[in-house]
Amino acid sequence: MVTVRVNPALASPFSVARGNGPYVYDLDDQEYVDMCVSCMITALLRHNHPRVCAAIAHTLDLGVLCAYEIEHHVTLLGLISEMVPYAQMIRFAGSGTETVKHDLRLRSAIRREKVNKFEGLFHSYSDFLNYIHLVCCALA
Repeated sequence: MVTVRVNPALASPFSVARGNGPYVYDLDDQEYVDMCVSCMITALLRHNHPRVCAAIAHTLDLGVLCAYEIEHHVTLLGLISEMVPYAQMIRFAGSGTETVKHDLRLRSAIRREKVNKFEGLFHSYSDFLNYIHLVCCALA
């Protein structure tokens, strides 16, 4: 299996020391174009974006580093509601895996029996979805 961290084309596991713009730098300060940003915010803004760094620094100064809702969440909810008027209920989560977990629980509560799963894509670290994959492969 070829992954970001273990790739047979590289002599050793790839470790990144820092990033700036579209580049990442290894422990020897060798520069690489970051071609692996598909599921991270860097896909849009790149590494070390000044506005993102300023927002993170401001949030750290607030001293709130947990799952509580903060003022910024409320502001973002308002912006999302304006852009997507049919989104009547919105919930933030800490990861895609957590989001999938909440979605599966909600589907169960409202008695939705079907789940869309796309072949060859990552659908979180969900045992349930991995089980579906194993069953579908066994039936094929």
